[in-house]
Amino acid sequence: MVRRIWDAWERRNTDALFALYDSAIIWENRHGPVELHTTYHGHEGVRQFWREWLEPFESFRAHADAFIDAGDNVVVRYRQYARGKRAGRWWSYLLGIPTQFEMGL
Repeated sequence: MVRRIWDAWERRNTDALFALYDSAIIWENRHGPVELHTTYHGHEGVRQFWREWLEPFESFRAHADAFIDAGDNVVVRYRQYARGKRAGRWWSYLLGIPTQFEMGL
């Protein structure tokens, strides 16, 4: 599932991406700028997160290169590439982020 989500994201195929998310998705963000550390609900909540996350960038992309089984989580190793609107400089960094899915309640 995590690989399919990343594949849709990297292809910028939002229809395929949101088809993989339950309409009642709960997106808990605890990474990046502290002002985005919140919980988003439903498809519109996820869209709101991405609008807020991408707002400071002129260009942004991320590429996953490893998916590591970590029990209840999948750790995704990926690199982000971005160009900021204010400074206009490109930057890149390598991250690892745990991803957890709960199927049903």
